[in-house]
Amino acid sequence: MRITSPYTDAAQRIPSRSTMREIEQGSGLGEVYVHELVSAQRRLLAQVLLAMALFPGSVPLLLWALPGLRELHLAGFAATWIIVGGLTYPMIVGACVYFVRASERLEAQLGREVDERQPLEEGR
Repeated sequence: MRITSPYTDAAQRIPSRSTMREIEQGSGLGEVYVHELVSAQRRLLAQVLLAMALFPGSVPLLLWALPGLRELHLAGFAATWIIVGGLTYPMIVGACVYFVRASERLEAQLGREVDERQPLEEGR
């Protein structure tokens, strides 16, 4: 019997040995699992890159729409540098953290799906 806290990841199961062997040996089934994971991570990466491109890409548009913003200074810094340094870089760091966590969730989800399919495959 395993007793775990619901607030830890210890309750999550990792893929079984036979599934891990399938993936490590590069069998057809293992390739399907890896391809599924890589495809999901590519879609996630495309979404993150699109979101990251929209904000920094909109800064020149903002400066064009509000020309007075170029002349504005706050605490001795140009407002444009505050926008770029104070908003863009934290957004990039946040996007990277989000990507890593979401990618890890995808891997854990694949592990759970593999575990659910495993008894069916072993029973054949």
